[in-house]
Amino acid sequence: MFKYKNNKELKVEDLPHNRFELFFDLLKNRYKFIILNNLLLFLFSLPLFIGILFTVYEKKSYLGLDSTLISFDGLLFYNLIIFLVILVGSLILSIALSGLIPIVQTIVFREGIVYSEDFIRGIKENYLKVVTSAFLIDLSIFSLISSIDYLTFNQDIIGVLFLVISIFFLFFACIFSLFFISLNLEYKITIKDSIKNSIILFFGFFPRNILYFITTVIPVVICSYFGFISSIIYMLVISFLGYIPLVMASLMFTNYIFDLSINRNFKENYRRGLVDKND
Repeated sequence: MFKYKNNKELKVEDLPHNRFELFFDLLKNRYKFIILNNLLLFLFSLPLFIGILFTVYEKKSYLGLDSTLISFDGLLFYNLIIFLVILVGSLILSIALSGLIPIVQTIVFREGIVYSEDFIRGIKENYLKVVTSAFLIDLSIFSLISSIDYLTFNQDIIGVLFLVISIFFLFFACIFSLFFISLNLEYKITIKDSIKNSIILFFGFFPRNILYFITTVIPVVICSYFGFISSIIYMLVISFLGYIPLVMASLMFTNYIFDLSINRNFKENYRRGLVDKND
């Protein structure tokens, strides 16, 4: 549980009543956990970042050649290399991520953890699910960057449709993966049912999902647009400060959606981790 400064006696009004309060309460009282586990995820993400930076640099070098030597097939080759690098890096990052996600979920619910046991169990139970989700997101990134390259060479309606479909695919991959992992964390559910329910939640709460997507994914796209150096800075900031808060916010978002759709039939999960003002 939480340790508050000066060990003051807790009152109901001191406890979080909504998920905004819960998020900042966790930032305040679990900052050591956040910093240490951000460092852990940063170490596991190093192969991914180094691979991405190297391959993107090589692609930019290719783009610096004479325009007569540049082709869409050549760019597609570099995009395929980026796809493979992200896939291999995701296999490594998913080790730490699959172990930490259920721990963060437990902390979001303001319940106790046994770190080493929960971490190992999390890897055993969630690794394949996290890797599968990472593959889907990786595929959507490959589609997006390829559509941008195609539109550069072929400024036609097919290129525009390719880009629009790729953006929607990235949107779907991120939100679907988030629900897919969270459903398996919170409920005893089959893979088939988790896939079906993830699709239902994606379309059933479409406006809210768009808002989440804009606030979490769009900043990455914007930083990438403004250049190579800004992308590096953004990744470093996320690595040192943003991993665990991002996981926390994502799990709180799915818990919020589950409260609206599922947890009214599961009272033990409804508003789990929050305190009613009337208590």
